[in-house]
Amino acid sequence: ATVKVGAATMLTAVASDPDGTIAKVDFYNGGALVGTAVAAPYTHALTLNAPGTFVVTARAYDNKGAQTTSTPVMVTASNNSAPTVSLVASPTTVTVGATSTLTATAADTDGTIAKVEFYNGATLVSTDTTAPYSYGFTPAAAGMFTLSARAYDNVGAQTTSNSVVVTATMAAPAVNLPRITLTLSNSLVAPGTTIT
Repeated sequence: ATVKVGAATMLTAVASDPDGTIAKVDFYNGGALVGTAVAAPYTHALTLNAPGTFVVTARAYDNKGAQTTSTPVMVTASNNSAPTVSLVASPTTVTVGATSTLTATAADTDGTIAKVEFYNGATLVSTDTTAPYSYGFTPAAAGMFTLSARAYDNVGAQTTSNSVVVTATMAAPAVNLPRITLTLSNSLVAPGTTIT
């Protein structure tokens, strides 16, 4: 719902009619009609050419002319460029309980980086607000973990990094070898003498 001025955001309406069919769906920016879709999926690519916050709606018409307007959706257009972010993990294979260091490289061409979040799948696991942006990932169980980072700039624009996979394996079991100790009854004997 936040786009750069001049870039398109895709509006998607889900419309149905229990006693007929959907004839069309009109899309509105404020009171202005900006697009019409006559077949599902009902979509329209909205391009905002000026900064600001805009209220968009969809209006569905059935085959008998009845109509319903959707709840409004807010779309914000800004001249701000989203940040960039990339992620690496080292090492990518660890034993359970050992740590892989995730390092995110984040930059913003027209502002500053406010924070970088680290995710294990969809779960937020850490937030770093100062460079270098890093997190020590320590898996508690064996498996493959898909990790990513999300960078936010000073006005709230965000970008998600590439994903990295860290594999955790169980440590090899310790091998318990038998012990043996040799003692001598006498360490200085004449040749031919038996020792215990």
